[in-house]
Amino acid sequence: MTNRTNILFLGDFAPNEKQQLLLHTNSTGLLDELVGERTFDHLAINLEAPITKNVSATPKTGPALKLRPCIVDTLKASRITIASLANNHILDFGEAGVLDTIRELESQSIFCLGAGRALEEATRPIVLTDKAKNAMTVAIIAVAESEFNIATKNSAGAAPLDVIDNARAIQDLNAEHDHVVVCVHGGVEHLAIPPLHLRKACRFFVEQGASAVICSHTHLPGCYERYQGAFISYGLGNLLMKPRPAKQNWNYGYAVAVSLGQQKGVTAELLPYVMKPEEARVEPMSDSDKSALFIELTRQNQILEDENMLREALTRFYSRKRRSHVSLFTPKFLRTLSRLPGGQDVLYRIFQSNITGKINTIRNPSHREALLANLRSLERYW
Repeated sequence: MTNRTNILFLGDFAPNEKQQLLLHTNSTGLLDELVGERTFDHLAINLEAPITKNVSATPKTGPALKLRPCIVDTLKASRITIASLANNHILDFGEAGVLDTIRELESQSIFCLGAGRALEEATRPIVLTDKAKNAMTVAIIAVAESEFNIATKNSAGAAPLDVIDNARAIQDLNAEHDHVVVCVHGGVEHLAIPPLHLRKACRFFVEQGASAVICSHTHLPGCYERYQGAFISYGLGNLLMKPRPAKQNWNYGYAVAVSLGQQKGVTAELLPYVMKPEEARVEPMSDSDKSALFIELTRQNQILEDENMLREALTRFYSRKRRSHVSLFTPKFLRTLSRLPGGQDVLYRIFQSNITGKINTIRNPSHREALLANLRSLERYW
């Protein structure tokens, strides 16, 4: 008997229709090759889509994802015991989609967290207890950055990444349980390093008592660190998503085997894998791919630890988003200018009009709150 709780954390799971059919008919399980003979108390995934038959998608930007109810059979067969619902897609098919998801998971005795019928339920932790292991308890909470997904006092959705409220929850749970683990859905897609605010938040969560912080959303394997004895991963990558051949590292990811012992002892082991989207399964990485991945992750980890390098790397990445950011503040009829010789420069000049006022309105929290309130009030006109 070992007095440790062992949890395998896995990445983003939102298979498309073809993949769901394969999962339903495959004799080889999704995780059979990756997990092999290893034993875990729990397997946890980020369920990146609601499980629902609802056809009314939420008005939003980006794709609306959903899963068929039969997917719960796949999760059960794959020994998934925990599903985090705190992500940017859980509300893609409205409150009905959230409620359907919770009902389907609970019907198979799969823990779900990070979303609920209202904010109070969405922020509620799950607590893992194993009486055979001296009743050591592990509390897990899941939160997500705000998009079209957040629960309110009276409506369903995901638990928000709110550093102050989250820190209070961690402190309270840390006083009652042996370990606290935080799952965070946030960061920048296709970027292995975290934004400055996310690194700061994750480290702060550790300072408040978290034994591990596991991030998702980036769709590629992200950097990681040991911080004050705890483990932080800034992105696991995809577990199973639709094929996207043009996206570098889309098919690569790693699971994190977190082992939690008494006296706050925590170890973490990375299990790199390759997603096979056409076959709806994952397999362990070859030695050569694993070596290349760890070389790249070591490079990313060095950037993470160096403030100047991190800021420079983020600035380089953000500069590639400049055109799309400018277009958000440009009337649609003017965007055709970008196709004309010198047109992009003209758009930049238009955008720079009162740039100081725009920056100040966005960076000041009070001004930003007012701006968001007014923008939301305009939604009814569209």
